[in-house]
Amino acid sequence: MKIQYKLIYILCSLLSLLVIFTFRSVPSGQIWKKYNILYVARNADQNAVTSVFSDLGIDDYVSLSNQYLPVNLSKHSPELSMMKIEGNDSYIEKRDAFFFDKSQNYMLYYVPVNYKSRLEDAYNHLANKKIKCGLDTNSSYPFLIPFFVIIFAALLFIFAKNKWVYAIGSAFSIVFVLCNPFYSVATALILIHLFLFLLSRLWNREGLFSFFKKQKIFAILFATILLNIIFSTKITALLFIFYAAGLFSALILYKDIEEYLCRKRPFQSIFILPAKRIELFTEKTFFLLPLSILIVLIFLVTSLISSKSNPASKFSKILLPGKASVQSQELPQLEDYYRWNWKIKTAPYRSINSENMADNKDYSKVEFPYYEEENGKIVLKTKTLSFDESFKESAYSDIEELGFNSLENVMKSEGISSKFSYVSLNSYSINFISIIMILICFFILLFIYISSIIKRGLNRNTKKGIRK
Repeated sequence: MKIQYKLIYILCSLLSLLVIFTFRSVPSGQIWKKYNILYVARNADQNAVTSVFSDLGIDDYVSLSNQYLPVNLSKHSPELSMMKIEGNDSYIEKRDAFFFDKSQNYMLYYVPVNYKSRLEDAYNHLANKKIKCGLDTNSSYPFLIPFFVIIFAALLFIFAKNKWVYAIGSAFSIVFVLCNPFYSVATALILIHLFLFLLSRLWNREGLFSFFKKQKIFAILFATILLNIIFSTKITALLFIFYAAGLFSALILYKDIEEYLCRKRPFQSIFILPAKRIELFTEKTFFLLPLSILIVLIFLVTSLISSKSNPASKFSKILLPGKASVQSQELPQLEDYYRWNWKIKTAPYRSINSENMADNKDYSKVEFPYYEEENGKIVLKTKTLSFDESFKESAYSDIEELGFNSLENVMKSEGISSKFSYVSLNSYSINFISIIMILICFFILLFIYISSIIKRGLNRNTKKGIRK
């Protein structure tokens, strides 16, 4: 293989793992670093929420009802007086969006993480009162899903013929399920691990690809695998493309390394029997089929129970405000807060002349006169205030001085360069189609197992007849 192709395959393998890890889709458990979110149906009695908070000693929280103008100025100051004359700014109007989910069906309460246990009690109290609500911490990482896949992979590795081939494939699969811990994905990976196990037995044998191509059951398995992935989540389906590309590249690289080492040997051995003459499951490995059926059955039963009992599953489509890589136009950003702060603090010093306003839309610099005594004389001087990084840092620092639990404190908790958008809770809720696909996988594996038992019985009878 040419060196440029080797580099491409290496980069493809590494890039696929990087992309899978970077864009992983796992239950986050918490959207904000220092706050938990309680979301309550908008049409519910919000006084019941504040009453429960008071009873449980949750004194500090950020809600729409306890917000004020986020600026350290006296109510009689000329700056605020000018603001009343000019009317509300778009920042103040957009600011309310942080207290609702994207669909506007739920009202949000931001509670510091040190109240987490009390907040869970508050959630239980509200739920007992039949108030529709939820927590961003309702979702937690489903460790059992990747656990069963890893255990199954480990058992197959013990009995794999070519352990390097199987190890390479299972490594990619384990990374994928750890980053996408969904029942439908895990079920698909059980089938993939069985295929990798068979591939390790037939590796380097003549007619390998034609064997898999002629067996219709493998085409059905591949179709089932793809459907399981597609019906999980959109991002998982996209990541599966990178997984497949990375796995293929890694196996090609291993094949090239294997051939290189083989050429260095004084004697090269080859397999006599072609792929179609090899028994796929021996006496020692036949138990792997019923084991795979059992694991898929566990996934099926657990997913059915989870879809009915998991409180987070009812809110799986909720999008809440949170830190994101791309900012949303529907939510105000820290930059909007700086501009609003600048507008308020410079309002008394800006000309209200229409022409002047048109020529200075950004107001990035404001100059105003002041008097100062100097050498016994009153001297007129000019002070310049600029909308620059220094002003922004000052406004950012002053957020701590606001005399109430402001939304800006929540925004500041994520860092000065944070962007905000609507994000998913990432609580995994299995849908009806995914359950159907898992059920199909179960019956396909069951069919393969029963067919294998029948085939093994026929082979034994044939051998006995030959001996007689």
